Amino acid sequence: MSTYSTYSPRLHKHDSHELHHTFHSDIPFFGEDIGPLSFIDWMWDIENLVQPFFYRYSQYDILRHVISRFVGRACEWWHQRQFQVEKGKASCINTFYKLKACMWKHFVPSSYRITREQQSRLENFIDIGDAFI
Repeated sequence: MSTYSTYSPRLHKHDSHELHHTFHSDIPFFGEDIGPLSFIDWMWDIENLVQPFFYRYSQYDILRHVISRFVGRACEWWHQRQFQVEKGKASCINTFYKLKACMWKHFVPSSYRITREQQSRLENFIDIGDAFI
């Protein structure tokens, strides 16, 4: 049973292949340094990479490619989170923006203070729905 989503849109093989080659290798890895600043910088890079693809590909497919770049502690966090989903203790993450919100809550403590430069970068994030919770 896949815990990524109860709904998994399918792309044509050509579209999925194109997405993989134009997008996947550009996604930076995340997980060796999981501090708040590292996460914010990584998310900034991811936002800039995925934004052009939202109109051509499903959120699920973009999510799948982003998750595949987790390493180290971020990968451990993801597997633990999926275990919680399987046990019914956490909701399923089935879009990039749900992943973003969940990661923000986990990797950036509410007490974390950000600089003006970081605040400026955050204000320029593409905010759709409840991406910032």
